[in-house]
Amino acid sequence: MRDEDKTREQLIAELRAVRKQVEPLRAFFECATDGIVAVDRTGRIVLANPRAEALFGYEREELPGRRLELLIPDRARHVHAQYLADYFARPRTRSMGLGLTLTGRRKDGTEFPVEISLAHLPDETGGLAMALVTDVSERVAQERQARHVEKLAALGSLAAGIAHELNNPIGILLSRIELMLLEIEEQPHAAEAVTDLQVLRRHTQRLSRIAQGLLSFGQKRQRDWQPLDLSVIVEDTLVLAGKQLGREGIHVLTRLDAGLPRMLGDPTALEQVLLNLLFNARDAMRDGGTVEIETSIDPTQPRTIRLTVSDTGHGMSPEILARISEPFFTTKPSGSGLGLSVSYTIIREHGGTVHAQSEPSRGTTFTIHFPPA
Repeated sequence: MRDEDKTREQLIAELRAVRKQVEPLRAFFECATDGIVAVDRTGRIVLANPRAEALFGYEREELPGRRLELLIPDRARHVHAQYLADYFARPRTRSMGLGLTLTGRRKDGTEFPVEISLAHLPDETGGLAMALVTDVSERVAQERQARHVEKLAALGSLAAGIAHELNNPIGILLSRIELMLLEIEEQPHAAEAVTDLQVLRRHTQRLSRIAQGLLSFGQKRQRDWQPLDLSVIVEDTLVLAGKQLGREGIHVLTRLDAGLPRMLGDPTALEQVLLNLLFNARDAMRDGGTVEIETSIDPTQPRTIRLTVSDTGHGMSPEILARISEPFFTTKPSGSGLGLSVSYTIIREHGGTVHAQSEPSRGTTFTIHFPPA
């Protein structure tokens, strides 16, 4: 065999060996569950794997050649340019986002929290920075929810203690006002005093309702757990509230699944949740409107019972929507801000979750999921 042929065969063998080593890396790059983005020292994207394209909402041909700042919120771009220069000056493998909140920016402008690990891949042009991008939206949401629950538990204990101390003097005040009204109404020329006492009674009764709300929010009650049909709970609640809503110009539409699986729950507590959502909807539709209530099995979660309550009211801004489950937060002049907090607590006790959607002038929708028995 000629030397030329031997050299050609050796070259082919070496290429095959390289290909054998590269193919697993390519497979990892293409199938990785985290996004991978390779950037050169000028800040231009050289490679992006399918997961990175999906995370940021781009097609494969859209990212190569574009600047990395495309994937970063505007407010952080000036900081990132300096960071990239520093990294290439002293390349190293490191993690970002541990204890920090890093943010990615999708093609549609929405943002999401990320963690990023960096590695340097040297080459003859100065090397590439390989960024492994992990979407941590779910974890951040769970941590935020856990902190919220801890705060509510601590606040609930405090609220229950305060309410317990308030109940006795409030009861005494109400009793004395009732007796004074009985006595004074029999006397002539006492109309002004009667009016004053009625005002005192009305505000004392409001104090009593607030105290009861505090107790409901703060106490872990022994629930009357039993198998129940959520559609029946909705029907029973509308027997209580339907006529009142109708008198106030609220039209209630229902789509109730008669074949729902049973769930374990406290019927009285679940009626309280529904009444709160219905009366909140009424307050958002002072000139009348429509409430739609639907029970069903969530098609995306086959073993989950779904309750949806939608209204055509004035809706809420994102700032208000983010705070509706906070105790004592209210936009109503005479509200206590405890109704939705108590409702959220009841839903969590039943193993459920709540998701609220709202936009100003476009109504509000509460979607609640419960596990079946």
